[in-house]
Amino acid sequence: MALSSLFAALAFGTKYAGLFLLPIIALSAVMPSDAGYFGLDSWAERLKDRRVLYSLLAIPAVFAVAFAVTKPYALIHSDLFEARLQSEKEILSFGFRVAESAGWRSWVNGLTQTIGWVNATLFTIYALTGIFAVTRVKRIRSCWALLGCWVLLFFSFLAIEINV
Repeated sequence: MALSSLFAALAFGTKYAGLFLLPIIALSAVMPSDAGYFGLDSWAERLKDRRVLYSLLAIPAVFAVAFAVTKPYALIHSDLFEARLQSEKEILSFGFRVAESAGWRSWVNGLTQTIGWVNATLFTIYALTGIFAVTRVKRIRSCWALLGCWVLLFFSFLAIEINV
């Protein structure tokens, strides 16, 4: 957990997207069951474990310390850092794309232009296969559930930015 938080802070220090990793790192502390499968029923038990609680507390602490050590100017010149964050937000809200309507078709069109039709098709097949497997088998390995959570979180971020 500490190493993951450290790398998330380093990613946040370069392009600010490392912040999106923190919820996934926290999920990795509480999500797996003893058998290694995703289980919501094991969350309550895992949260009672002190090691898990310490891990959850360590995640933001390590993130903050690593960011402060690698980007001390952000603390010294917080006004400049805030201006850079606002600048990054403006870039993300429009980016390097042309203005289009904010419907789902423009999102799919932008995705396929970015990653190509082949990769978009493979991604769709992967997602549908995963959904089918989870609904059919009723259980999924924690690592795949975490990957799915990360993809969902990041695509949600992209969809929100396109529709803003």
